[in-house]
Amino acid sequence: MHDIRYTHLPFCLQRHRDGSYTIQNRYYAPLGFTKRPDDSITPRYRIPGLTAGMAERISFDGDRSLDKVYLYNDTCVPTQSTNHMTAYMERLAILSALEIEPVEASEAALFPTSA
Repeated sequence: MHDIRYTHLPFCLQRHRDGSYTIQNRYYAPLGFTKRPDDSITPRYRIPGLTAGMAERISFDGDRSLDKVYLYNDTCVPTQSTNHMTAYMERLAILSALEIEPVEASEAALFPTSA
């Protein structure tokens, strides 16, 4: 059994071929899931404000890549220290200000997550 962070806190923003994102937890599954669901129920979002500069601000290591944006890794797990948690919360504050647009399941089916 793991702490709630594993399933309910953002670990990574994974970009799909259509430019939409799934907000993933530590299991590389959508928030709230313990394993990757079928593509037809994987929640996907457009995040118009997610630019390379924004990725750099919310990535734990300042990476500007938009393909996978990691908010932390095993060297800075938020629950391991107050400093790690503070840095993670600062990144979450920036992320939470971004607007998202849900991608409908029928639209997402045109660009499945697996390829």
